Amino acid sequence: MRLIKSYFFILFLSLSFFGLSQETFKNEAEKIKYSNKLFEDKKFVEAEPLMLSFLSNKNNAEYNFKYGVCVLFKYADKSKAIPYLKKAIKDVNVDPRAFFYLGRVFHYNYLFQDALDNYNKFSKLANAKLAKSLNIDMYVKMCENGQSLMKNLSDIVVIDKKSTALDKFNYSYNLEQIGGRILPTEEFQTKLDKKKNHRPIIYFPTVKDLLFYSSYGENGENGLDIYYRKWLSSGGWSEAKLLPENINSSYDEDFPFLNADGTTFYFCSKGHNSMGGYDIFRCNFESTSNDFGPISNLDYKINSTDDDILYIVDRNNENAIFSSKRSSEGGKIDVYDVKVKVLPMQNIIIAGTFKNSIIPDDIEANIKIQDVRTNKLIASYTVGNDSKYNILLPNSGKYKFIVETPKSEKIHAGLVEAPAQNKLRALKQEIELIKKNGQEKLIIKDYFDQSPEDEATIIANLLKKMSEPEINIDQFPDSVLNEIAINNESESVDPDSEIIVDEPITFNDSLDLGDNDFNDKKENLIKIKKESIDNIIEQKTLISNIAKLKTKESLENAEKADEILLTIDNQENDSIKNVQLQLAAEYNLKSKILNEEANYSIALSKRLEEEKTKKEQEIISLSNLNSEEELIAESANNEQLISINKELNNVEHKEKSTLQNIRQQAKLKEEDSEFHLTNAQNLRSDQESLIFQIDKEKKILNNTKKKKIIEQQNLKINELQTKVSELEIEIEDGFALYEASELEKKQLVLEADKLENIQVSKEYNNLELEDDIDLIVLEEDNTFVKTNLIEKNNPQLESVIVDVVKINKELNVVSNNSTEGLQENNDESLNISSNVNSKSSQNNEILSTNNSPTSLNESINSSSENIINEDNSEVIVENNSVNQEIVTKKEQEAIAFVENLPINIPVAEDIQEVPAQTINGVVYDSKSNPKTYKVVALVDDDVAFTQNKYENETNNRIIEINKKKY
Repeated sequence: MRLIKSYFFILFLSLSFFGLSQETFKNEAEKIKYSNKLFEDKKFVEAEPLMLSFLSNKNNAEYNFKYGVCVLFKYADKSKAIPYLKKAIKDVNVDPRAFFYLGRVFHYNYLFQDALDNYNKFSKLANAKLAKSLNIDMYVKMCENGQSLMKNLSDIVVIDKKSTALDKFNYSYNLEQIGGRILPTEEFQTKLDKKKNHRPIIYFPTVKDLLFYSSYGENGENGLDIYYRKWLSSGGWSEAKLLPENINSSYDEDFPFLNADGTTFYFCSKGHNSMGGYDIFRCNFESTSNDFGPISNLDYKINSTDDDILYIVDRNNENAIFSSKRSSEGGKIDVYDVKVKVLPMQNIIIAGTFKNSIIPDDIEANIKIQDVRTNKLIASYTVGNDSKYNILLPNSGKYKFIVETPKSEKIHAGLVEAPAQNKLRALKQEIELIKKNGQEKLIIKDYFDQSPEDEATIIANLLKKMSEPEINIDQFPDSVLNEIAINNESESVDPDSEIIVDEPITFNDSLDLGDNDFNDKKENLIKIKKESIDNIIEQKTLISNIAKLKTKESLENAEKADEILLTIDNQENDSIKNVQLQLAAEYNLKSKILNEEANYSIALSKRLEEEKTKKEQEIISLSNLNSEEELIAESANNEQLISINKELNNVEHKEKSTLQNIRQQAKLKEEDSEFHLTNAQNLRSDQESLIFQIDKEKKILNNTKKKKIIEQQNLKINELQTKVSELEIEIEDGFALYEASELEKKQLVLEADKLENIQVSKEYNNLELEDDIDLIVLEEDNTFVKTNLIEKNNPQLESVIVDVVKINKELNVVSNNSTEGLQENNDESLNISSNVNSKSSQNNEILSTNNSPTSLNESINSSSENIINEDNSEVIVENNSVNQEIVTKKEQEAIAFVENLPINIPVAEDIQEVPAQTINGVVYDSKSNPKTYKVVALVDDDVAFTQNKYENETNNRIIEINKKKY
């Protein structure tokens, strides 16, 4: 059903597009003209849908040719273009370029001889101008180079691979271990570069003394060439100088890079002995004499028949990054992180035929390959209608071939030992199903000393697949990665050896020793997972109860704060009102902290429930498996079963704890945030480069009066400003993604810390645990407290100072971001009324005496009694303590201010005397001794205190104390 929906959705989009395209043209002739212009401008990706519409109506040689070319450059699988181009060349009047592009298809697919045949056919049919415009001589030479380079095949270790947009691929280079920056810049463009819209991508080293870049120069006779500039001691770059001819060929060169020690120079070229598109080359470089040594091609698999560009090596010459279009669709490119050391070719090709002697027409067998060393399913192949199959193994070694056919319920398995080879060749094999003693048996015959008849075609077809490496570092043992060379001596193979496999495995057969071993491993893994689930349930029960406890405590404190604030307006005495406000603020803060703690506990409980559910599903999947072969057969596209297979074969397997999983997720989020930040910063650098270019264009504009130049400059400036605006949007999006990832990371780290704190804490040892707490109800209760009490009361308490550290200590809570924010706000609000400050130490005592569930009035009255009955000296000491803390803090701030003053403050060398001045008949002279003045305080006579009558006796006593002070 989903497939049908997808089909109609794609059909709808296609019809919508074609309908839209049809409406934008006055007639068919205009549409054809527009499409042909796109094609001639080599905008093949844009032209592809239009050419497809013509092909559906006019299935002739012209549109087969043009659509075939568009397919060639739009899709990653270049071979899709072959049927259209082959159909086109059947017409004797077809455009001769059809032969050229059919040659390009074969060239991309490493069928060099077929490519040469079509290139030669094109050369005979095309005129000299057309042949030159398509660089036919270059492609012929590339094919010949390819045939030669295929004799020296190497393998690479791929650490990482990512696909990205072609116009932003440089942002995918992680330069942390390399240094420097990669930027597209217009700073060194010539007029011809601007005309051809060439904006070089330049590697700017950390130490900018030498800079390499590509340019068409002033005349562009040799296409793109590589130039260099030196950093002058006076500042700025020198004039551009062209690299010698042993680097710059008659074809394009680009993407130069000089390694950190300045001894090896890398660049990309379509000339020299490139096998197709840009190949990557290197040579030695002598900086003192600017001498470039002989160049060498980095060979297959670093290079391919498509563009391979911008090879950059780290400081230790261990890892490298490069980009390639070999397996990318139009507008895309892949960025590879690889080991610098290349290894001899590891791949093994097996070309075989399959025969079913039991059911002759049941030949479409599926062959799955399992690496015996890692127990990992590495590939799956289907036998063709011609009974043939071609298998590509990553390296020599032992493999299990698991064979099943559509008309049989049995699964057969056999062991194949692939020998190491000193050169790439196809090994011949035969697989047959027979009946022996009434039972099905699988026979594998290895003729590894022989080659199949069509070996050259088989190898060429597989070379394309081999040239598209995926991440494979886990396939190489450490011993291989640490060695420069590998022993490639072929193992001796007994020709015509025949492997007759033991009893084939079926779903209903009784289990043999292998099955028993599988069952033992299965039961052991189930046991481990059940123990893990028990542990998760135990943790979840505890944390859910903690969440309930924190929610309850949060509600109690919020209600206390709310009760105070509801009655505080009735209180006329400022002293008591301040005491009440202080108390309410502390209750509210406690409630807020406990509310957040409850939220974290609820989130942790949910995460533990997810972990539990996941492991329960794994146990169900495990229980349904009857054999290891069945596991391998069913795990081709099932991540869960692939993981189970690894766990089964790891005798030391231990289930990861929830804490470990959270830490791992936090690490992944950290990597995401770093990636987004780096990308945004690189875009910002790119934007700064454009802004610099705008300033230059504005200077040109301001210095001219010619109308044509003014128009050109305004156009350039507008285009650049548009790019700056577009980049600003991308930059904002990049930083937004960074902030989102960073926030998620911090949340995960905080969750992990909370979980770890709970695990090691003894605080909840005596907590009575309740099973099956409803987390949804608990979450709703917690939200109610936050919304209807805490946040409602916040505005009245914002200006009140609260000792956050003390509150956290009382609650036994590790400070988090929200409470830190509160502490900062409190530090800023030190200018609160003096009444609150003067009573701060007394209020702390009030809080300490109010742990018992007494009424609010009792709390206030007892606090008043405490103020009256306490010894005055003790109160003074407490106040002095508070004042001393404030003084100390001010002193520290003053010291910090002085220490942070700039070191270049001018100091007066000569002290200028201040002249004597006469003011109101009195002479003031700086040289004379100052007179001593006595300051006398005058007190008003008959100061009278009037006592109002208050019903509250406590208030009257407070007034009496205040009267004595005056």
